[in-house]
Amino acid sequence: MFRAGCHRMFAAVAARQPVCLGPVFHTSRSAARHCSNTSPQSCWSCDDTIDAEGFFCGCEKNVVLPVNPKRDYFSILGCTRSFTLDSAELQKSFRRLQTQLHPDKFSNQPQQAQTYSADQSSLVNNAFQTLSSPLSRGLYMLQLGNMAVEDGTTSTDQTFLMHVMDLNDSLDAIESEQDLTEFLPEVQELIESCTGKAAAAFEQENLEVAREQICQLKYFVNLERRAKDKLLAADIAS
Repeated sequence: MFRAGCHRMFAAVAARQPVCLGPVFHTSRSAARHCSNTSPQSCWSCDDTIDAEGFFCGCEKNVVLPVNPKRDYFSILGCTRSFTLDSAELQKSFRRLQTQLHPDKFSNQPQQAQTYSADQSSLVNNAFQTLSSPLSRGLYMLQLGNMAVEDGTTSTDQTFLMHVMDLNDSLDAIESEQDLTEFLPEVQELIESCTGKAAAAFEQENLEVAREQICQLKYFVNLERRAKDKLLAADIAS
């Protein structure tokens, strides 16, 4: 009976966490239409041999290339595959690439160039959005390591799930803005601690531990979002 009760409680915890735990990372639909399963070997315009890791052909026309489906998000943004990233450098790389690849720069070029620039720009944006957040970055790294977290996956740590349930109950019971402002830093400390443990696990290439920490991080991130939403609603009401 106790075990059945625990399963019901864990299901309740999961039900209060609406964000999917295991998003699918992919290129845009338009990019998929113009990608093959192999990397492009030559430029579509001048037929010169190309750098599979580049965005442009090295010829005089500097032709934009189609998306290379074999490149991961880290390669696209020119950074090392690591859970610990320099946010400022990541944003700098993103802005540089978006300036180079923005579709408006190719409005007077052939339709193929316009399509490829839009595909590349969309892919760069997807890469940046994924790598900017520790949670989505961790999920993506697990996917690259063939340890993808499927939708509906929960933590296997029952003590942790009990703790999360207590935190959710505490948040539900909060009625004053003052209590919310005191509750939020507690959750943010938990996020920071969990992120640090995930970083250490990824550094040690211990994907089992990293997976558990990312699963737990998902709960804390959603709890933080709920607290912020509640705080915002309190500000609006006052």
